[in-house]
Amino acid sequence: MTQFELIKNALSSFTDESISFALIIDSSIKGNLETPNTIGIYVKSITDSDEAIDLIKDLETHFEKNLQSDRIKIVVLNDASPVIKFNVIEKNIILLMRDQHEYDEFYVRSLSEYFDWQEFIKHHYPEGTPEFPVDE
Repeated sequence: MTQFELIKNALSSFTDESISFALIIDSSIKGNLETPNTIGIYVKSITDSDEAIDLIKDLETHFEKNLQSDRIKIVVLNDASPVIKFNVIEKNIILLMRDQHEYDEFYVRSLSEYFDWQEFIKHHYPEGTPEFPVDE
């Protein structure tokens, strides 16, 4: 079984239904469980940051137990930066899909935020930044 399949299976067995979908953030997923991997999750409703932190801890513990690896890191996509959101949807490697409608809304909103942010960067930083190179 590949690392991708192992992570996908472990995530599918996580019983907290508040996760709408999960995607891969970085490309190290093709490595082995000894390399760090970052997964983005979108949570249906977050009432406060403590709730998000508890969910992340629970999910990381679940991965440690099921994969015998502490190299899986979790990012909550709900409030992630436009750059992170864009990178996630650009790669579009889905690990878990529980709510397609929520994902579709996230996808459109993330593109809009990213392109709005690009316009802001072009206006305020004509030379661009490392995170936002100016497209010609």
